[in-house]
Amino acid sequence: MAKTTPGPRHFLRQWRKFRGYTLEGVAERIGMSHQNLGKVERGRVPYNETLLDLLADIYRTDRGSLIMRDPTIKDALWSILDQLAPPERNRLVEKVEQELRKTGTDN
Repeated sequence: MAKTTPGPRHFLRQWRKFRGYTLEGVAERIGMSHQNLGKVERGRVPYNETLLDLLADIYRTDRGSLIMRDPTIKDALWSILDQLAPPERNRLVEKVEQELRKTGTDN
C-alpha cells in the first residue's frame, strides 16, 4: 500500500458525527461522492475553501472551527460558549476582556 502524505489536521469527521449526519447524507447535500468526502475526512484528499464553506453551513459552525475545534471535547471553553445565548455570550466576553485589561495581557 502506498504511503500518503497527510494533509492539514482538521475535525471534519468529528463535526459530521457530532451533528449526527451520515457520510452519504452530507456528500449528497454538497454534490460530492461519499467516497471522495471520506477521503477528505481521512486527509487523503485536500479540502478547499468552497468545501469548508459548504460543510460549515451544514454543520452550523464556521470554517475555522472545522479545522481547529474538536466538537466532542465537552469541557472546552468554546463548547461552553456555544451553549450560551448571544446576550450571555457577549456579557461573558466583556468580562473576560475586562479581566485581560486588568492583568495587562490584552493585545
